[in-house]
Parts: sequence; C-alpha cells; structure tokens
Amino acid sequence: MIRCAFNGGELSPTSAVRADLDNFHRGASRIENLDLGQMGGVSRRRGFRRVAAALEGSVILPYVYSTNDRFLVEVSPSLLRVLSAEGDVVASLPSVWSQDDVSALRHKQVNSMLFLACPTHELMVLKRDDEGMFSLAPYEFKARPWRYEEFRDFPVRLTLDEGCYRVSFGEHASDPDAAVNEGDVMRVQVTVPQQTGFSTGAVIRQGWVIANAFTAASTFTAGKKLCLNEGSYWSWWTCDRDFNGAEDFVDGLTSPADYPEHFHKGVICHSNTITCKGTWTFYCYKEWYGTYAVERRFPNEDWQLLGTSNSPVGAASNLQLTGDEAGEECYLRLMLYESQLSNGSDPSQGFPADSCGNKLVVDAHNKDVVLRLHSLSTSDVRKLTLPLEGDAYDYCVYAGLPAVNALVVDGKRFSGECPLSREGRTLTVRPRGLTTDDVGAGSMVRLEWTQAAESVNKSGNGNAASIFMSRFLTAGTVVTLQGWRSVQSGMEIVLPSTIKGMSGGRYAEVFSAMEEASYTVPEDGLFLISVQAWTESNVKLRSRVRVEVPACTAWMEAEAAEVTASAEYSLWDNVSAVPEGVPPSGESLMWSFAAFRGVYGFPSLVDVFQQRLVLAATQAQPQTVWLSKTDDLNSFEVGKQDDSALALTLSTTTQNRICWLMAQSSRLLLGTADAEWAVSGGQGVMTYSNARADSHGFVGSSDVPALMATDKVLYVERGGGRVYQYGYDYESDGFVSRDLTVFADHVLADGGGCRGVAFVRKPEPRAVFVRRDGALALMTYNSMHQVHAWHRYTTEGVFEGVAVLPNGDQADLLFALVSREDGRFIEVLAPGNEFQDPGGRDFVSVLETNALISLEAAGRRQHSGGVMFFFGSDALVDGVEVSIDGTRWDVLDRSPSSFLTRGWHSLVADGCWNYDSMVGIRVSGNRDFNLLAIQA
Repeated sequence: MIRCAFNGGELSPTSAVRADLDNFHRGASRIENLDLGQMGGVSRRRGFRRVAAALEGSVILPYVYSTNDRFLVEVSPSLLRVLSAEGDVVASLPSVWSQDDVSALRHKQVNSMLFLACPTHELMVLKRDDEGMFSLAPYEFKARPWRYEEFRDFPVRLTLDEGCYRVSFGEHASDPDAAVNEGDVMRVQVTVPQQTGFSTGAVIRQGWVIANAFTAASTFTAGKKLCLNEGSYWSWWTCDRDFNGAEDFVDGLTSPADYPEHFHKGVICHSNTITCKGTWTFYCYKEWYGTYAVERRFPNEDWQLLGTSNSPVGAASNLQLTGDEAGEECYLRLMLYESQLSNGSDPSQGFPADSCGNKLVVDAHNKDVVLRLHSLSTSDVRKLTLPLEGDAYDYCVYAGLPAVNALVVDGKRFSGECPLSREGRTLTVRPRGLTTDDVGAGSMVRLEWTQAAESVNKSGNGNAASIFMSRFLTAGTVVTLQGWRSVQSGMEIVLPSTIKGMSGGRYAEVFSAMEEASYTVPEDGLFLISVQAWTESNVKLRSRVRVEVPACTAWMEAEAAEVTASAEYSLWDNVSAVPEGVPPSGESLMWSFAAFRGVYGFPSLVDVFQQRLVLAATQAQPQTVWLSKTDDLNSFEVGKQDDSALALTLSTTTQNRICWLMAQSSRLLLGTADAEWAVSGGQGVMTYSNARADSHGFVGSSDVPALMATDKVLYVERGGGRVYQYGYDYESDGFVSRDLTVFADHVLADGGGCRGVAFVRKPEPRAVFVRRDGALALMTYNSMHQVHAWHRYTTEGVFEGVAVLPNGDQADLLFALVSREDGRFIEVLAPGNEFQDPGGRDFVSVLETNALISLEAAGRRQHSGGVMFFFGSDALVDGVEVSIDGTRWDVLDRSPSSFLTRGWHSLVADGCWNYDSMVGIRVSGNRDFNLLAIQA
C-alpha cells in the first residue's frame, strides 16, 4: 500500500487502527518539528533565530502598516517597545499596565491605530504618525457609551461652582452606583431653554468700515466689519485675523472672498452663543431687503451654511427657514450677508429695521452634560476663606479684587497665582500647591500683589463725581486733601475730604480736611480716601485730592477662617463636546456614569465591523457589545438614525462573558463560555432598527482570542483542548461549529490546553497554538478542501507566545517568545534560517506513521517487499534514522552514497512482518529534509 499524503496530520492514539477512516490513510501518529503542506508532503521546519532579548513578563503583538512596513510590539509591565522585524528598537514608551493586565491584553489594528484592550484598564491606542513616530495614549471618545440609557431611581443634582460643577446624590450617596473615582465621567441630561439670536441694527453694525478694492495699503484688524458696495446692496464681511496688505496682499486678489484665512462672509446678528440639538426657525416680518443666513458648526469643525433667506429690492420676501439638528449637538448662528444700499456712505440707510424682528429661534432641547471628576491629592488645599475687615473690605469694594501673586502663611512665602472671589465680607482664596501641612484654620495669611505707581490729581465735580479710592500707601507717602463748600438755596453745604485707615488697632478716620492740608502716612497699609462733591451751582470751594501712589508690593492679611482640602471638595469639569448652555443648577433623573470606568471595568475586546468600532465585555456588562456610529469610530452616542451607535446585550440564561468576537462579512461573530452567536442586521447593513443577536450553537469558548483563518473563524473551546471552525454552512443554512480536533483530540489536550494563537498565511495557511506545556501545536488549514493537518514544534525551552508579520511576497515571519536556560528571548522562524535553533541547538524532526494496514488486510501477516520512501529533494544520509516500531531507531548506513536523491528509496528491508506495525523516520542536524510518500 502507498501512503502518498500526510495532510490528515497527526492523529489521536484512539484512532490507531481505524483503517476505515479516510483520515487514517492520510495521517500519522507523530509529526514533530516538520511542516505539513496542503498537498500532503512534509518538510523539516527551519530553526528559530534570536532577534532581541525579551522584557520580563511581556507579550508580543503584530503592528502591520503594509506588507513591507511592519513592526513587532512588545508589551510588558515596565515598557512598551516597538521593534523592527530585525529586532531594532524603533520606539520605547512607558507601560501603563500591570502584569495581570498584560496577560489579558487583546488587540485590533485599524489603519495606523493599534487598539489595546483589557478588562481592568482603560482602552489604549498605539499610534504611528506621518513622521513614523509612535505614541501611546488613552482612546479619546467624542461621545462615550453610557451604563444606563433610561431614567434612574433617584436624581442627581448639579450646582455650578466657579466654572466647575458640584454633583450631589443626596441621601443616595451610599448607593453602589454613586461610587466615584478620580477621572470618572458621567452624563447628566438637562433642559436647555429656548434661545433667541437677535440684536438691534445699531449693535450689528458696530465696528464697520467701507472697504474698497484691496491694495498693498489695505489694513484691517480682527473683528472689523467690512461693507462692500455691490451696486444696490452692501455685502458684509468680518475680519477673523489681522490683514496687513504689505505682507498679505496678492496682486489680482482684491476682495475679502479671496482671503478666506482672514475673512468670512457676513456679520453675526447676535452676541450670545447658541447651541442646538433639535429644531430651529429663522423668523422674519414686515418689509426688509437683503440676505440672512443660518450657519452651523460642529465642535472642531468649520461653519457650514444651512440656508439663506433673500429679500430682493422691489420684491420683498419673508422666507422663513427651519431645520432639525437632532442627530448631534452643534452651534448655530444667524448671519447677515447683504443689506440694501440706499446711501453709499452710510450702511445704516436701508438696513433691515429692528421692527422687522428678524431673528433665529432655537427650541428648548435636552442636553447631555458630560462631566469628568477631578480633585487633587487628599492633602491639597482646594480653598481657604478669610474674613474681610474694614480696610480690606473697602479695598475690595472700591478697588476690586487684587491679582494676588504670592501668599505668606505664618511667615512662609508661597509664590504663584491665587484666584480670589468675594461674597459679602468673606474672601475665598484658591491657592496653588498648598497642602494642609502648610495652612490651617487660624493661620495668619497675607495676600500680596504688585501695585503700579500712580499720580493722582482729581477734583470733585458735581454729585456724580464724588471720589472714593482705596490704595495701599507706604509710610511717608503725602496725601493732600481739600473739602467741598457750596451754597444751595441759602444753605451752606460743607463736605470735608477724609482718609480712613488703621489706627490704634481699629479701622477709623485718621485725617479730615476742609481747607487744603496734607497728611503723611505713618506706616504701610490700606487707606480709603473719600473726596465728596455736591451740585455745581454756587461752589465756594471745590474738593480735591493729590497723591503720588508709590509702586510697591501691596498686601492685606487676616486669619484663615476655614480651610477645605480636596478630599472634602470634589469638582467635575464640563468636558461636553458643546459645553455651553447648561443651567447653573438643576436636578435630573436622566443620568449615568460612562460604561467604562474603574467601578464597572473596561472593554476587554475590540474589533471593527461595517465601519464601526466594536467594544465588548466589561466586568459589569459581560454580555454587552457597543458599536460606534458608522464612519465615526469615537462616537458611541446611541440614537435612532441608521448610522447611530448601538449597544446590544445578549439575551441568555447565564451571564458568561463574551470571550472573543470577530467581524466576518455581514456578521459579527462572537462566543461566550457556553454559546456561539452572530450579530447582524438580518439581510442588510445593521442599523438601530434591525440589529439582532442570534445563537447558533452551544459549544462554549475559552478565554483565548479567535482567529480569522482564510474564510472561517477558529476558536478554542471552553476546556482549551479542542479547536472549532465557525462559519456559515450552506447545507445547514446557518452558522455551524465544526470540531477540527475530532481526529487529533490529543494535540492540545496533552499539552494542558491553549494559551495563545497566531495565523501564518504564506507559504501555507497554518494556525499556530501555544500549548501550556510550552510546545507549539500547528494546523495546516484549507477549509475548502477540508485540510486540517495537525503537527507540533518543540525546542530546548518553552514557547510562551507567538505573533506573525507579513514579509512582502516571501513566507510570513513567525515570531515567538521563548524561555531558555540562558534567558528569555524574542525569536523568529524565517525563510533562510538554518535548521538549528539559537546557539547551535539541534532539534529532531520526527514522522511516525500509524498502522500500515488496509481495511481488508487488518491483522494479517504478509510478506513485504520493504518500505519505500519518496524524497521530494536530495537529502543527506547523515543524520537520518528509521524505525519499524517507534522505539528502536537505526542509523541509515546502507546507502552507497552520502546523498539520497529525489525519488523512491528502500530504507526498511524485505521480510515477513505484521502489517499492523508502523514505520518512522527522524532527522537531526543542520540539514533540510522533504518527504512526499511512503510505500509498503
């Protein structure tokens, strides 16, 4: 009989005498350190070659920009390294993961972004820019997925506090869903009231200038409004960036339309910022001439024209405009593009009258306010309060809050900006860099600021011109005062000018004068100078103040009344794409934290499906799949448009986590520990209205990534000892799982199961599985011709992980993490390598057949003409051994030549022997070997 192919692969010991099976006659009992071809030939594997020393606790991943521009990514708890195929370090970045995180990493590459997901750390992206530089950063969501999309059992209250928000859960603060961590993101839905865009014509026209044809002498500053004479109309333009004709003018370009980087068409008709996520209307009445326009802008994008309302001269038209921006929150503005030209030197003539009431009205809408928790370390001081005594209080009232640039606390100086706010007689200081070790209640706090020199010579001039000025004056400063005297209706009015300051430990009047007199400041301090006046008639003596205020470091001080540390005071930043439009306070039952945060966990799986980014399986939602908006990979805002983001949760009897997912054609395939699923839109593209998840079997998966093998998905079953092919089957008209280890159930199970996977596509499609005992199990794969040929790689060491990179039009490069006696290394199996592992380590390639019998001859002893081997290429005799039982091996020494030429060779002698026996051949040394068939 002839054993002319081995593409049945290594077979299970349980099939040792199953001559009734087709696979039996194409298989073998042992295939080790050999590669199996789809046609059935076996050849010796190349040796592995070291490319780099591996980091401790690392894993390796592929990064493929193109078949020739590819890198190996090594991730460890200490570093993330990007290596060339030759092992050169291209980039080295700090790692953000723990050892457990690294072991759980899943990856997916989308264009130049390599997504890195694990259930206990936020989603990260390794990105390569146009200059070839790599960076690692958290993935930025334009719109996040949320844990809840419905009304909650209890409300949350927002209160605006100095530009940030306080969030209160009231009596429900101990609820598990109210637990927060630094950096958490939450959404609160509030109602934005109706907004109107309208200003009077006088306000709209402020800052206008008539512009002629541009020349090298033309100059316009940012904010200037340009009117261009167009015959019967003025066309309006706004300068966005200073235009200097000497530098910016180009011959032949004479209009603002020729300089879009400096000017935009029209002038805005309102001063307020208008946000919209719903319907809007442009209203117009009565008779007017010109052109209005409604424009829209999304965050980080340019303004776009939505529509114009034109009212031509002689044919007045009141065309209302409407729109609906329910898809995504945006900004709107009402622009005037043109107005009637009635007077060539005055644009106000012919301008739409205010009585026309032309305005943009945006209807009230629900707005999602997105907030991120920020706080300092628990000992950092968030704020402190100081009581404002007389002199300090008067200074804040009459001079305003100073720009403090230093604090002195109990004699210790701290430089830096300190924003202030005042409520009545309480001053709130927000220091930078102070801790509770530096300041506490009762600490003496001095605020310091720089006071510029000032020459004051003012006089009272009627009742409206009374002077109240507070300044910091240094000792020796001379203040000259004069009071006010006038006669009204026969009654003399006498108003002395005064100075208040600290005297004897209290704040009181320290000087008063009617006739001109001078006061010399005895010591540094804050002083309030009052120069009052009365009506102008019959003035006998006019009040006056003269003083040279010195340039100095001014100060005020008081004991700290209250010190608040950040542990007691958490604020939330408004990080909404459109942050404007939020009421200063309010309560809402529609709120949720982001689906991805420390309390809920993070997505452990990532893929791309139908132009959507797919994330799945957090600790809190182990059976939920999130799909981004179509062609907008960082927008996960769920909606009801066809391209809106989706959130799907499997309806199952268990809560087993999704173990893997894989996009294939019009289906998103996934597996849990107990079932296999297909997520789709039925027969078409998936939308919010047709998305569905269907179960297609109950094999169950292990927590090992699936492989896309040519046209089918391969996954490892729950026990780790079997591999299944999952895909559409026309005979069954459904998705079917087929066991690819049914004839080789030992190949993974004997090694303790599987811990990692990769897929080689050239020269032969071959799945690679890292066994837990440190060997590799490989399967040559061709689904169309049902080739599932298993074989194994072993080495002097332990294989810990694998990754594959393309190699142009040559064989793919199989990289492996290998632990050996002399260390841990990244090694590569590549064409051109020698037939030895690193350091001259020899490995033995072994082929042992199963029983050489036919179904008819099973169990009978017959005379044999010997066993013939067909070599596919010339082979050295040295290093070849043969066996007829797999235990005793004989060195091949009967060849008259040192070469075995291509063709048939008898390597086992004639004799009467049991056909239930097997034959084996093994090869060692740095040499090639290629076997095509055996004949007995």
